[in-house]
Amino acid sequence: MILEPSPGVVIAGAVLFVGLMLLNILWLSTRYQRVGPHEALIVYGRGQTQIIVGGGAFVWPFFTETRRLSLAPVQVEATVAEPLDGAGPARAQVRAQVALSPDPDALRVAATRLAEVAPEGLAGTAQAMLEARVREWLRSPGGEGATSAERLASYVRIAGTRDLAALGVDLLMLDVVSVFGA
Repeated sequence: MILEPSPGVVIAGAVLFVGLMLLNILWLSTRYQRVGPHEALIVYGRGQTQIIVGGGAFVWPFFTETRRLSLAPVQVEATVAEPLDGAGPARAQVRAQVALSPDPDALRVAATRLAEVAPEGLAGTAQAMLEARVREWLRSPGGEGATSAERLASYVRIAGTRDLAALGVDLLMLDVVSVFGA
């Protein structure tokens, strides 16, 4: 004798199946993380690091961890005053705009060195690097002088770009506001 299921059991099974499928789709949709065009999603885990810019990825709990990095430009201003031998102080003020590089290799460097740094921390790091380069230029022979803004800009642009690139950061813009030497 063959037992046929009652219509109520079939309907209950179908409702249960559809409900489980919906719960599965809902759970999977919460695992998908997206970032906008000015953000990078760094996915760590399972022996690899994946960098997603302007896209998304599935993130599995217990196996992967994520961090977000902003690629938005940050304004930095550095003012340096240095005493000169036998004269008054030399001063220089520069403004710059920096941002994390969108290059995947540079982002990998930034992810390891700046993952815990907020945008304000990035600005502070960039400011310290630029101040060091301006101070170095002011201390160099012939560095001071009111007509040296172009040489200061050139020096800081070259040295600052190299320093910041080591952190995965691009120097987007540099402007020498003022240079005063005694």
